[in-house]
Amino acid sequence: MVPDELTVDEDAAALNHLRRKQGVPVDQAFLLGRSIGSGPATYLAARYTGLAGLILESPFTSIDDAARAIGYLRIYPIGLMLRTHFANVSQIASVRAPWLVVAGTSDTLTPAWMAEEIVARANAPGQLYLVPDAGHDDLVDVGGNALTEELRNFISDRLHLLKR
Repeated sequence: MVPDELTVDEDAAALNHLRRKQGVPVDQAFLLGRSIGSGPATYLAARYTGLAGLILESPFTSIDDAARAIGYLRIYPIGLMLRTHFANVSQIASVRAPWLVVAGTSDTLTPAWMAEEIVARANAPGQLYLVPDAGHDDLVDVGGNALTEELRNFISDRLHLLKR
């Protein structure tokens, strides 16, 4: 199934299941969205209060912008063709959870400027972590231990704050 604003309700149901049936407090739940998954994650985080955090890897400002970044698609009326837009750049302003945005400086599909624009529009506290020379599909490999440590610190810092 292709994610869209309506099917995100299924993700919300999964989060509610964790909270109600598994006893996971919402303030210990993190949402992670990578690439196209950044759309549903941001959309859900904007509508769900009290989350521990939001992690976006290789996010796009909107699906429209990501499609336009692909050279040969520029000739098409992308905005009219797409059924789903997932405008992360406008949704992020409604996110109240702490966030971490990770992007590769050599990503041509979701360029680092998209991550920077999302960060510029965010209201909640957060941080941008750029992985030098990483592209869209090798972000984790190029980021290596430094990226793993950044993710670990973001999560453990949020959970540590809860124990105070």
